[in-house]
Amino acid sequence: MGNFLGRQRLSLTKKELAQLKFVNDLKDKSDLNEIYSRFVTCYPYGYLNLNEFIEYIQTLNDDQYFDLNDLLKDLFDLFDINQDQRLNFDEFISFNQLMSNGTNEEKFKKIFEIYANNPTKLFTKQQLSDLIKNLFDLFQVNYSKSNLINVLQFIFHKNHFKHYEQIQWQIFTKEMQENHFLVKEILAFNDIEQQQMTQQQQQRTERF
Repeated sequence: MGNFLGRQRLSLTKKELAQLKFVNDLKDKSDLNEIYSRFVTCYPYGYLNLNEFIEYIQTLNDDQYFDLNDLLKDLFDLFDINQDQRLNFDEFISFNQLMSNGTNEEKFKKIFEIYANNPTKLFTKQQLSDLIKNLFDLFQVNYSKSNLINVLQFIFHKNHFKHYEQIQWQIFTKEMQENHFLVKEILAFNDIEQQQMTQQQQQRTERF
């Protein structure tokens, strides 16, 4: 495989990049040939580096995450299973499958793993709220913003943290994994939130 600097990039539109979000149409293994053909058209060396991954996410989301490069790097590292600083075809498929077809349970499980190598990473309640919202948006998880705030308040209070203090990632994930009602609470949104979510899904569909 060539080096990053020597790679020739194709000029691709958002619609063309969106074709790589193939997994909704993945019926059987015979589709993999077409999928791989699309992949190498976009990435001729058979992998994405970090910058290409960030560009891919930003392009599909109208540059919504242009200022979240640190989070996108953490996400990149999460799916870089063999830790070679590249996402190969299998890793890229894994990422897209989870985003497009994964259940909420599967998405939560993967989100909880994002700082598995840094479980003592500290967050204020606001930082944790922003992180979870961004991850849920990236993973296309429908959730209640108001209930998320309530759940974080519950966890901070239960563990005797003031709202301005920092909590370790491992404490937060432990609470979420051991108390399934907290997950259900976050996913239970009201009628107004349901209407807003439906509108957002329609807008996302209309882009492509």
